[in-house]
Amino acid sequence: MSSFFRIGGLASGLDTNMIIEQLMAIERQPITRMEAKQDVLTWKKNFWSEINTSMSALMTATNALLENTTILAKLATSSNENILTATATSNAAVGAYNITEIETLATATKVTSGGLYIGTTVVSTEAVSSDSSRFGTTIAGGTFTIRDVQFTLSDTNSDGLIDKIEGPTGTITNAVGTGLTLDEIITHLNSVSADTGVTASLASDKLTLTNDVAHAGQEILIGSAGDTSNFLSAAYLISSEQDVAGNGSKTSTVHMGHARVSSALSSGNFGTAITGDVNGDGTFKINGVEINYNINEDTLAEVISRINNSEAGVTAAYDRTADKLILTSKETGAASILREDVTGNFLDAAELLGSDSPTVTNGANAKFKIEGFNGGNWIYNSSNTISNLIDGVTFTLKDTLAVADGPVTLDVAHDATTAKDAIKNFVNKYNALMSLINTRLSEEKVMKPETTLEKQQGLLRGNAVLISAKTKIANIIMNTVSRSKPGDAPPAGENNPLSDALDQLSEIGVTIDSSDYGKSGQLVINEDLLDEKLRDNPEGVAGIFLHDSDAGADYDGVARKMYDLMNSYTDTRIDMVGNTSVKLGVVSRQQDVLQNEIGYLDDRIDDMEYRLGLKEESLIRQFSAMESMLAQMQSMSSWLSAQITGMFS
Repeated sequence: MSSFFRIGGLASGLDTNMIIEQLMAIERQPITRMEAKQDVLTWKKNFWSEINTSMSALMTATNALLENTTILAKLATSSNENILTATATSNAAVGAYNITEIETLATATKVTSGGLYIGTTVVSTEAVSSDSSRFGTTIAGGTFTIRDVQFTLSDTNSDGLIDKIEGPTGTITNAVGTGLTLDEIITHLNSVSADTGVTASLASDKLTLTNDVAHAGQEILIGSAGDTSNFLSAAYLISSEQDVAGNGSKTSTVHMGHARVSSALSSGNFGTAITGDVNGDGTFKINGVEINYNINEDTLAEVISRINNSEAGVTAAYDRTADKLILTSKETGAASILREDVTGNFLDAAELLGSDSPTVTNGANAKFKIEGFNGGNWIYNSSNTISNLIDGVTFTLKDTLAVADGPVTLDVAHDATTAKDAIKNFVNKYNALMSLINTRLSEEKVMKPETTLEKQQGLLRGNAVLISAKTKIANIIMNTVSRSKPGDAPPAGENNPLSDALDQLSEIGVTIDSSDYGKSGQLVINEDLLDEKLRDNPEGVAGIFLHDSDAGADYDGVARKMYDLMNSYTDTRIDMVGNTSVKLGVVSRQQDVLQNEIGYLDDRIDDMEYRLGLKEESLIRQFSAMESMLAQMQSMSSWLSAQITGMFS
């Protein structure tokens, strides 16, 4: 519509706005017809998209039947899954295997830090909230509770150091201003033992709380939900178990000066300071693989992650409870873990080198016997997962097995469930497609449609492409596999590779539904017959579906034919026809053709809308000019009338 400002009919008395709108409505009729045609094209395109989706679904279901792993799938079961579990591929031979004895499981080599621990010990005469105290966890101020008695640690002069502890009946303040020490905290706890019923002591870098005589045998309750200081957790008392010896006591579960995992290596609280070169860079090797670090930038956690993500073939872990580093081979079996400091002393500081007397637990091979294998002698394997002994079978040893408790039977059989489910899925997708095609081909047009649904009906009725597709799909289902057409004999000089009894889908229980005399083309399954064929002749069932002439077979099976047919309809690859690019798939081309028509009409509508806009503006100018002329004529008429009246007055 024009954006011109207009007021119609002031001089003529005509509703010129309405006249212009009616004239433009007549001019817009070709656009209205094109828009209606666009709607039809869009509906058709949507129908073809629906068919394409259904064909693609059938193609996916068919593709599963082209794999040996579907119809010829094997199922491996163990008579005792606590001892071993197993899987089988389609190449596995059907049979039973008896594992008579498992003496040892394969284990991985492990190297653990030597010594007591890799961290240091707490300096009880240094301020607890300073690094010099060597606590593995920095202690913060606040409250902590022992047997319902609350204590408060505070920084009275705001210098960042805790300098005061106060309890129910007293206070200790560090007099020299260097911060409260662990010794002073212990002294204060012991000074109020009458209130808590415990005394505190320090030994072997662990804090111990011991009941007095009056509280002998009673549980020492540690901590409360309202505590705000981490003192008890930093001293590893929170999760400690009560020792019932004597009057009863609780001791730190971990020594308090452990390594700091998240601090830079240079301040990581190690018993032996970690070093590097002049820039702080260091290197060590594990199994010949170099691991780099910087003592000022990297933390122990980052170095551990670097080891684990490397090709060194080990997993590194920090054991907080023992304050030790552990290296474990990723592979089981009797193999060493080679270790070497190159620059700096990381491995030495972690007490993982030979001079540090690390604990080395050598890995072992699995040792087992299988009836009939290796002459009844022991079989050794570096892994508990064995895949190179029984063709197509992988089994995993879970536990040892004594002769008296065995054997454990490993049974390999055809997995009829997987095959049956795949065939049923194929039939369901086939039926869905045929139902959709039948609907589109048979629905009749509505002579005087009123609703959108009625306008859409019958748009693909009698469509030649759909009729051809339906015929080709049905032929694949009904024909024998070994003949291209019903009644054709096999080519001269060639033998039918399939069993005479398994040359057609109907012979495994998949037939056309006869309840409607086959008009719908729907498939039904005789599950009892299918189960029987899958059990007694799975290779024959597989041949019906997956024979492939491109792979050397004499004929194409049902799945091969159906997959290729569906691909010929849905293929979105581009081919050049002259100078025009077209999609290879028949249905894909239908969609493109319709989209091109819709786009062409869009361009025509846009062009006509532009020209109609110009025409509307022209009509507005013409009617405005007419109104202006009429107004001038009316003014002149009034002037003449006044003049004539004056002449005779």
